Amino acid sequence: MYKKLTRVNDNKLLGGICTGLGKYLEIDPVIIRVVFLVLFFFAGGGLLLYIIMWIIIPEERNVLPPHEQQNANTSAGV
Repeated sequence: MYKKLTRVNDNKLLGGICTGLGKYLEIDPVIIRVVFLVLFFFAGGGLLLYIIMWIIIPEERNVLPPHEQQNANTSAGV
């Protein structure tokens, strides 16, 4: 199966980078968030790395046509 690294819109806190990496690597996004925090406080590059990834990694596209997205959002209670 083809995997592509994208920023995910579901379960995101800021830009969806950690959730996208977690989905791509098949690990919990919380672990990736902790790694970014450690890099930020101890190496100072976590924030810079996050911003660069936010710019470079494309946002996840919806796979449903617009009329089906509206129906899916309505049935989900959104």
